[in-house]
Amino acid sequence: MPSSRDTSERLARLEQILSRTDGAQTVIGDTANPAEVHLGSIAEERIRLLTAELHGAGSGEDEPADALLMKLLLNEYTAALGHLRAVARMSAAIVDGAAAPMREMERAVHRSLKGVDARVADWLARSNDR
Repeated sequence: MPSSRDTSERLARLEQILSRTDGAQTVIGDTANPAEVHLGSIAEERIRLLTAELHGAGSGEDEPADALLMKLLLNEYTAALGHLRAVARMSAAIVDGAAAPMREMERAVHRSLKGVDARVADWLARSNDR
């Protein structure tokens, strides 16, 4: 069983981590695209420090501070996952948008080839009639 002093020290370190890290980077400038805003909102430093603190316990015993650390980490991962999903949706929309002209060109080529085939068939039919 951890001593109350150990628990107090860990909680003090946790308080330091939370106060030192604001949870997200700030994206500077008006030209930031939405993906940069989402990626900048991920609290990488806080996640790294909370993970290090959790791994640093190393006592093998269940401590109350560990439960709090795990809850905080899960909250940070959940928030990060939401931001990453938003970026993935934006990226998929960009890829779909880039593919649309290719699909339209493919349809135009197909229509053009059908017209050429029809003209060739008509020409062959007329030349066989002579």
